Amino acid sequence: MANSADFVALCRKIVMTYFPKARIKITKVVPNKNEWTDIVAEVDTTKWSDIIMFRFIRTQGSVGELILRDFHSHIKEAKAGKGICISVGTFSEEARRYTEARLIDLIEKEKLSAILNTVDARAAMVKSGTPAKSAGKSTPKPAAMK
Repeated sequence: MANSADFVALCRKIVMTYFPKARIKITKVVPNKNEWTDIVAEVDTTKWSDIIMFRFIRTQGSVGELILRDFHSHIKEAKAGKGICISVGTFSEEARRYTEARLIDLIEKEKLSAILNTVDARAAMVKSGTPAKSAGKSTPKPAAMK
């Protein structure tokens, strides 16, 4: 497992590249011990603008409803319009049911792998202002980013 500073740096990269062609400003980063990190970001696109809260969970096991209830209360405190909860593990059935009627997206291991495969290329694009190339083709967008 990466140290806290490396984990937060990776989380920031994911946030900055999560919404392609959006202007993103990270306004708050709150690490919680070695369990998770919350990041609040202002996201501006040509079609919408909102505050989005991300929670990056470090555990490889199953994430339960209590962690998502806590996340939901923090979303409301931050006055965020939506929450995105990302885990290297899975989410329990109770956690899935809890998010059904709430504006919380759950990203598990498979989708996270796709995001991580593109995050470095997208971060390089943001820094240099040039498109990333992969064997002459454009970098594919993961399902969570389409």
